[in-house]
Amino acid sequence: INILSNQFSVSSAKKTFKLIQEGEKVIALGGDHSLCLGVISGASVALKGNLGLIYLDAHGDMNTTKTTLTGNIHGMPLAALMGFGDKQLTNVYKPKRKISKEHMLHIGGNDFDPGELDLIERENLQCFKTIDMLFDGLKPLFERVNKLSKKIKNIWVSLDLDAIDEIYAPGVGMPNKAGFTYREITTIADYIGKHCNVV
Repeated sequence: INILSNQFSVSSAKKTFKLIQEGEKVIALGGDHSLCLGVISGASVALKGNLGLIYLDAHGDMNTTKTTLTGNIHGMPLAALMGFGDKQLTNVYKPKRKISKEHMLHIGGNDFDPGELDLIERENLQCFKTIDMLFDGLKPLFERVNKLSKKIKNIWVSLDLDAIDEIYAPGVGMPNKAGFTYREITTIADYIGKHCNVV
């Protein structure tokens, strides 16, 4: 585990913790999705674990140090937030799970590693993949959003821009030819904003 990445996660967790406790809404912008490990950890601790997560990403970000094919931490934050993986990542800021697996909804995935698919199946994790949208449209997704917002009071939304098609988000590190269109991502964002207590 990269020590500098871990120190950054703790620093961003502390800042987010303070802002959430002060009743502020937080917008965190970063270079890759490993940013969410710190900020969501801080928010979860501030809210005493009363936090759900809507995670939009073309990738699973659910690898651990045992399943990763690349060793990149940006492929591990979602697993770590749910308590899976190396203790240095799962215990960022406070030594406990930050997001219950029942309170996580992954949206827009179309590029999962074998270890991530195993974790999704084994733990029965909620994922609404690109192919689900192509088959069924957005209505089943909105039903899942509604269900999550009724189960847990506070929702954090974490968006990796590679969930959006490269036509609309060409500057990302890993451009996605099968991502959401402008119409789809703005409709999803609007729906979440109107139906969830986004922190």
